[in-house]
Amino acid sequence: MTPDKTVLVTGGTGFVGSHVVDLLLEAGYRVRCSVRATSDRRWLEGKAIEIVEAELGGGGGLADAVAGVDAVVHCAGLTRGKRRALYEANRDGTRRLLEACADAGGGIRFVYCSSQAAAGPGSLWGPRSLDEPLQPAGDYGRSKLAGELEVLKRAERLEVAVLRLAAVYGPRDEDTLPFFRMAARGLVVIPGLFTRLVQMVHARDVARALCLALERPEAVGRTFFVAHPEVITWQELAAAMGHAVGRRVRRAYVPAPVVQAAGALAQLLGGGRRPGQLDRRRARDITRRAWTCRVEETVERLHWVPEFDSERGLRATAEWYREQPADLVFIGYSTFSGALIAAFGWQLGTGLWIALTLAHLALIALGLWLAGQPLRDRSAAGFVRDIYPVPFIVFLYWELRYLALLFSNGYHDPLILWLERCSANSWP
Repeated sequence: MTPDKTVLVTGGTGFVGSHVVDLLLEAGYRVRCSVRATSDRRWLEGKAIEIVEAELGGGGGLADAVAGVDAVVHCAGLTRGKRRALYEANRDGTRRLLEACADAGGGIRFVYCSSQAAAGPGSLWGPRSLDEPLQPAGDYGRSKLAGELEVLKRAERLEVAVLRLAAVYGPRDEDTLPFFRMAARGLVVIPGLFTRLVQMVHARDVARALCLALERPEAVGRTFFVAHPEVITWQELAAAMGHAVGRRVRRAYVPAPVVQAAGALAQLLGGGRRPGQLDRRRARDITRRAWTCRVEETVERLHWVPEFDSERGLRATAEWYREQPADLVFIGYSTFSGALIAAFGWQLGTGLWIALTLAHLALIALGLWLAGQPLRDRSAAGFVRDIYPVPFIVFLYWELRYLALLFSNGYHDPLILWLERCSANSWP
């Protein structure tokens, strides 16, 4: 495929998809991105791309999205959620996109961004190969495998290729940020008491593999694993993260059943909905003995040569994290709600009004200070950064109750009434 072709990228607003967009633009392709109306488009801003609003869930806008394209890189998908939602996104959404491509005419190259979870983990005795029986990991892995089967069904009408990605990391990734923050504090939790092996792959190398699958005729009709050939232990991974942030790290070993119990409890309490949060699937995945796979065929047939080993890739990722304003969400919320309190809070008592206004000013100042602190900072700033969300969530909880009282006539909240009594005794 020549670089003057048009390529549709789904999931271009996400972590992997945004790197694919960057590499396609660098190679000279015309890039079109299908996005949802509610998508965060920050990684696409200022880029010479065409944006089309489309919904994989209902199929709306897909015909317009695929009209006139020469190839599709399907990166959109769901990584966390209930079984029904995972299948709806990863199987049914993929099927709708494939049907739209088939209706648009034959000859479209369709590259599906899958996961090693669709095939299953490796073992301590050897990495997983393509000819082994499939053992998908959890509902997520089964839903991605179902998406693969939908792709391969269309091999007669479309030029299809499936790439199963190992653990992906790199700039723009929020899932690995908690591990970097632990390394910056000098302590990394190791899941399990025994040796565990992992292969990772940098997002830039993933994007290169996906682009090669667009170009190489050898990719058509085949499935490939995508991972750096380097196999490392969790202990080596922790040390590499320490090097990346400029710290010598200590390792805290947590038994696998404890990690899995913590994941189940976190999910029960509502965790796992945001990137980086522990849930049942994530806990089960990180306690597997080996996430390894054979990539010789990928290297040979796609002529793919990964650029980033763990040391270089983690160092580049840490540098990107250092440059990011990590606490702008807290600043934005504190400013908005603080303005509401300052404007209307006097209606329910001077004492509480002044206290909340001062608290918002303190939160804004703290957020501004933390946003400028480097990831590897060893001072109190790093400690405050790590615990900052906890008091913020508590503060948010009772402040919302206060706002409910403020804007609803006749609403009586016992907590607010108690706070009012306390403030009445403390303020003139």
